[in-house]
Amino acid sequence: MLWQARLLILVASALLTRALTPRPKTPEPVKTEIPTVEEGTPVPWIFGDVWVDDAQILTYREAGRDPIREKSKK
Repeated sequence: MLWQARLLILVASALLTRALTPRPKTPEPVKTEIPTVEEGTPVPWIFGDVWVDDAQILTYREAGRDPIREKSKK
């Protein structure tokens, strides 16, 4: 009889915990801002570990936008 009461309390507390937990909101996609390079700006050559204040991105491609067209063959 005692184990049945404990089992009932366990199940009730699990259901109560499940009902009262907050549901996470789905994140919205973030618009990325890419630093662009003006024409004529020299590209720095960096050797070693340094802190760069002026970031330059020479190429950029959004990953995950191209659909998979066919399955790979093994």
